[in-house]
Amino acid sequence: MSTTDSFWLAMVIALPIAVVAVAAVFRHRREKLLATTGRRATGRVLASGRDGDSLSGETHWVSVQYNYDGELVTAKAEVSPRDQKRYRIGQPVRLTYAPSRPQLVRLDPPQ
Repeated sequence: MSTTDSFWLAMVIALPIAVVAVAAVFRHRREKLLATTGRRATGRVLASGRDGDSLSGETHWVSVQYNYDGELVTAKAEVSPRDQKRYRIGQPVRLTYAPSRPQLVRLDPPQ
């Protein structure tokens, strides 16, 4: 096997691992921020959907709108596929948001 072939083989193996690792670090930082500074609010479901790419698979999300200091904020929250099916447009939902980043929200499980 040539050096070039070895390089590309290593890249094919290393790149997906690196993408998953970076995503895990960002997820941990978001959760820590919400846990340490999060505030509670009630919002309303605007939409739901899923995004996909070839490296990390599908991401299911719910878009919500809530009042933050007198302004309406629209945010997308990642949810499980099971929970996504339980959210309905117009449904009120409790959430936790980060005051320093109002678009960063975590939804309470749907009722």
